[in-house]
Amino acid sequence: MRRFDIGDKIRCTESGVRGICVKFYTPTACEEQTMVETADGRFYHAPTRTWEKTDTIYLESPSRNIGISAIYDSIYGELQKSGKHMVMARRKREIKCEENH
Repeated sequence: MRRFDIGDKIRCTESGVRGICVKFYTPTACEEQTMVETADGRFYHAPTRTWEKTDTIYLESPSRNIGISAIYDSIYGELQKSGKHMVMARRKREIKCEENH
């Protein structure tokens, strides 16, 4: 039984990976999987039973992407208000455009 939903901040109890939940799926002959997008933009998945809700997302190596956690906290706030996952994709494109100019 899940205790979180898409858009929630979650942590894998086995690996310690944290991120925003983006997808649930069930592969053939496997248990349900949960996919998250981590603070550095990578995607990670693990069995749904290994995830728990958390209040924080951070980088293991802050020197690599200083400020990303603040950006994701901002995006998370928008997700909570709108209830739409696509807000994250739009904000990421906006951030990339700002970085390129």
